[in-house]
Amino acid sequence: MLTQAVLRPTTHAALGRRPTHHAVAASPFITCNPTGALKHGTVDKTALVTGAGATGGVGHATAMLLAREGAQIAIAGRDANRGEAVIKELTDSGASARLITGDLLDPDHIHTVAQTAGDIDILVNNAALFPIGPTDQDLASCDGAFAANVRAPYFLTSLLRQTML
Repeated sequence: MLTQAVLRPTTHAALGRRPTHHAVAASPFITCNPTGALKHGTVDKTALVTGAGATGGVGHATAMLLAREGAQIAIAGRDANRGEAVIKELTDSGASARLITGDLLDPDHIHTVAQTAGDIDILVNNAALFPIGPTDQDLASCDGAFAANVRAPYFLTSLLRQTML
């Protein structure tokens, strides 16, 4: 069952860091109680978190929170070096974690990430792209933001939904 979610910027406190950027910390798949603990059990669940390679970011904090609650973690991102650093931090804390490298801007990679992830219980579509600049953005920036923020979560959720039900 997919669950309602609210993550707060205070998840950064669990990492002992201040947020590195301003972000809306919300996902439609995770619910936290006021203490930050998850309401739904995650022990023996597998979570896929996209965009978790940004150390100190929302995806990183989400992966750490889910691991602390007993979930096995798969993170998906396009930068293997940053992803490996997060995997090391997760495994050093005792979590089971693996990296799936792929660029979610590429539709073929979306399919590869879904196939590699296998059966998952929790999907956190955190990967995002927000071009910063004047309001007269070029078409390529708009297409990239749409691909990352709409197309990738839509198709990844579609491909993985049966494993989450």
